[in-house]
Amino acid sequence: MDIDISGWILEFLLRQNSIDDKIVNDLIRVLPLPNNNPRFIKSLILRKVESDIEKGTISKCTIEFLEQIEELDHRVGTTEVSEAMKAAYSAVSMHRTIKSTEDISGDKSKKYASAVKRILSARICEMEKSDVGLVQDGLVHWVHDIEGGVLDTDVLRKFKELDVFKIIRGYVNDAKEKLGPSFLELACESILKDDALSEAMDLDEVSELRRAPTDVHEASGAHEVSKVNYKSKDNASTDDANDEASRAHEVSKHSNQSKESAPTDNAGAYSKGDVYSYVEASRAHEVSKPGNQSKDNSPTDDVGANGKGNG
Repeated sequence: MDIDISGWILEFLLRQNSIDDKIVNDLIRVLPLPNNNPRFIKSLILRKVESDIEKGTISKCTIEFLEQIEELDHRVGTTEVSEAMKAAYSAVSMHRTIKSTEDISGDKSKKYASAVKRILSARICEMEKSDVGLVQDGLVHWVHDIEGGVLDTDVLRKFKELDVFKIIRGYVNDAKEKLGPSFLELACESILKDDALSEAMDLDEVSELRRAPTDVHEASGAHEVSKVNYKSKDNASTDDANDEASRAHEVSKHSNQSKESAPTDNAGAYSKGDVYSYVEASRAHEVSKPGNQSKDNSPTDDVGANGKGNG
């Protein structure tokens, strides 16, 4: 299967919460994965975070997933971290730190100092050096206070009253909204609404069905839709030639660039122009079939399955 098409299918399925993780995982194992597509990778990581939420578990991997998304966004030019993401990262970090001390006996200050050093100190230090805006000031101050031997019980009490899963779910919903619809959803919507695009893709029946008059009448106590009469294509060779020229012009008008593969260069929302760009490229070039692709060094392990470092 073409790697772009595979990516579109997987991206769409990853965004459907009604589809079980097992089905998605089975497809991930057999379909070629577009590792150079930030939107697909982000959708995959967000699905993993959602799986953690549904299972009621927050692990070290949840922290790493959020860091991977921030790094991915930064790589494609999104330098400002949303408040929803900052809140989620702070909530997950504090949750993991506090949970890791619950079964440890001894002085509270020492317990938290040990947990912070193990889970957060190196992360916070590196983020401060790199000027990464992922952490809220409150989390930074909390970490520094505990490292200095100061344990603010009021902060702990207020945090324990928070619904951490609600905060993380709020971020996931915000991130998915900013991603916009999947490529397949946008393509279907565009085709159904745009005669020029459906004709450019040789989907004449779609545009004809949309233009044809549909008579609705009542019969036997129920509404029946009369059959749509498709217009005759006889003696239309001249019109077909004109339509083809008009079709090519319309596609090129909506695309300022020619691409040999689908647009996968950013993690932002797809636009209608992306659909036109792919149509133009597809008509001009036959998409080469991808070879076997390595899945190493990419966050493409099973949805809902955390790697090393669980706990």
